[in-house]
Amino acid sequence: MSLKKSFNAVRALRAAAVSASTDAAPAAGTLQSRRRFLTGLAMGAGSLALAACGGGSEGTSTLSEAAVAASAKSTKATTLVESASGTTVPSGTSIIDGNLIKWTLSSGKVMRAGVNTGCPVSAALVLYWNHTIYARNANGTWYINVNNVWKVSADPRLTSTPIFYGMNGHPLDNVGAFATQTPAQQIATLVDLGVTVYRLDCYGATSDAQTILTYAQLGAANGVTIVPCFAMSQPMMMSSEQDNYNWAYQCGINIASVLSAYCPIYEIGNEIDQWCSIGVGETAASFDNTRYQLVRGFLRGAADGIHSVQPNAKIIRGGCVTTEVGFNNMLWNGTQPDGTTGHPLVQWDYTGWHWYETSGDIVSAYDGTSTSLNVLQNLQQYGVPVWLTEVGFNPGDADQGAAYISKALAEYVADRAKYNIAGICFYELYDVTGDGNFGLIQNDGVTKKQGYAAFKNFIASNPA
Repeated sequence: MSLKKSFNAVRALRAAAVSASTDAAPAAGTLQSRRRFLTGLAMGAGSLALAACGGGSEGTSTLSEAAVAASAKSTKATTLVESASGTTVPSGTSIIDGNLIKWTLSSGKVMRAGVNTGCPVSAALVLYWNHTIYARNANGTWYINVNNVWKVSADPRLTSTPIFYGMNGHPLDNVGAFATQTPAQQIATLVDLGVTVYRLDCYGATSDAQTILTYAQLGAANGVTIVPCFAMSQPMMMSSEQDNYNWAYQCGINIASVLSAYCPIYEIGNEIDQWCSIGVGETAASFDNTRYQLVRGFLRGAADGIHSVQPNAKIIRGGCVTTEVGFNNMLWNGTQPDGTTGHPLVQWDYTGWHWYETSGDIVSAYDGTSTSLNVLQNLQQYGVPVWLTEVGFNPGDADQGAAYISKALAEYVADRAKYNIAGICFYELYDVTGDGNFGLIQNDGVTKKQGYAAFKNFIASNPA
């Protein structure tokens, strides 16, 4: 058993049943997971303050039309400020473009300076991204406004910001560096590293999403995509697959209802295969049949709940570990450990996986297997990109992971095209007491380890 896997038996999961209310939150439970998450941080959503133009007093003289226009332009320039990239309506009430013109949303109409722009669809969201206006309808269809003409587009956040280099963090933790370092400080550290993805744990409560929203808003303004991870390592409702589906469906609604304007990608499940594992994991017989069905209900429900709010959201099938590849095969193909077929399919946009130094080389793995297994080659079979959402060193390394970081990143970059690797998220930004000290920065949030420089230097030399 790897060092990483040994932590799984001693961590408690913060989750419980969610009621039918869209504002309901999972209560405290006693489920086992690798990490314990405590009280969430309070939301500190930023907004753009717009000063109102003052009115003039009556007078006996008159100004020429040109003078009035010049005066208005001068006043506008001093009272309006271009909105940050990533600003949306909603949650904001307006967007100010690079020409200092206000854009608003009124009953599905995208308004520019109070005039309907004729967007072809009834818009549910307006996004300002890289000095450009985008609109999205409730079905997830995107349009871009180019020279006041609307054209079919895609979510620019999926194409404008590289997602190859990422980092893991725990915003719901209320101890150590995640309590002392503000969201703004954490995002600034990611920018310094060259990281453009921050994978953050959540557990389905609206309050979880509100905490992550602060990071998402700051991330959007700084070129960092926030990926919320439904980090449950086992389902909550234990009575049936349908109960788990219903519970996870509500979790998906809770999270996406708050984050849909900022988060285009979500991960569901966290090493959840281990809860079902009764063997090495390469075959269907390696998993418990009853537990597998309960997990399948959770995964289906979480994805469907997210999509009910955000139809075009991309889903990462949450990372499994080591060589337990048989679990994904059953989900994708609608089979079960008992050998039966024709069951509900669970398919996804990215195949998530976790890999640590203690498991050896991912392309020639022997973690419990009798013969070498190329895990990356196996993951490639589904025809969707692979996303290594946790990659970590052995905390016992004398150089604090520096050598392993350089070696592993070089391998993943070299194999990026061969195995369709979309991204890698290092585990993790800060040391967390009781979680093995996998961080690039010590628990004080300030002291950088040798691995920090290795990670930063590698990205600088190998940009995404």
